[in-house]
Amino acid sequence: MRVKNLICLLGCLFCHPVLADIEHLVFLWLKPDANEQVKQQIIQQSLALAQLPEVKSVEAGEPLQSDRPIVDDSFDIGVVFRFKDKQTLRQFEQNPVHIEFVKTQVKPVLAKILIYDIKH
Repeated sequence: MRVKNLICLLGCLFCHPVLADIEHLVFLWLKPDANEQVKQQIIQQSLALAQLPEVKSVEAGEPLQSDRPIVDDSFDIGVVFRFKDKQTLRQFEQNPVHIEFVKTQVKPVLAKILIYDIKH
């Protein structure tokens, strides 16, 4: 299952039929002192956000290492959220469970974040 998550994370637009109109791709770079346990905890807690009513699906994992210069595998965690539409994405962003997770679990160990939203 882990390999599937990594493949889908890096090629989510191609390995899944379109399940939603919006894909919210989140890439996290953690501070150097964040250990493997912290990384795995963030991945598991990200997957648990699938329980929120706004979320159609979630996949999370670590980067697939590559020697191709065009591939950026420098991030520590990647998460793909799928939403019905822009409105449900905005509701998710304001959901207290999501806000608390980001505030207490992600931000304390976060060095950098990049987010890409894709509309189908």
